[in-house]
Amino acid sequence: MHILLMRHGDAVDQMVDQARPLSEVGIRQVERVCEYLDSKSLEIQTIYHSQKTRALQTAGIVASYFNMIEKLKYSSTLDPDMDADKFIDELVYVQENTLFVGHLPTIQIILHQLLESSSEAIPPIYFEPATVVILEKRNNERWRLAGFFNPDKPEI
Repeated sequence: MHILLMRHGDAVDQMVDQARPLSEVGIRQVERVCEYLDSKSLEIQTIYHSQKTRALQTAGIVASYFNMIEKLKYSSTLDPDMDADKFIDELVYVQENTLFVGHLPTIQIILHQLLESSSEAIPPIYFEPATVVILEKRNNERWRLAGFFNPDKPEI
């Protein structure tokens, strides 16, 4: 099973729009992430997002790209400044490849908590806008890093 942790794409400044929708740059970032995920041949069954416009739009672009709009779901555990432990507690119920679109700092904390118990060193991944991290878990093993992609630095 794989889970994908993704930060929303670049959003417009709060002074421009209080709802902070994706900027044109953010839309292009998410489109590049879709191409990356498509190249990985990962079949995502469900996409969860926070209540914020920028996360919903990010999740919506991915869902449209993979023809799975009906698989979009809201999760309060992804809302900004939510307790990462609540997300981890609910993760035990996830049984299929799932994408989670959230915010800093929570998404970063979730990554570190999931990899903390792993024997692998935690890589220095910072969730810049639209960065996605792929984690894998087989049977009852611990989560391990299976890949990551920053659309603004695809060569990394």
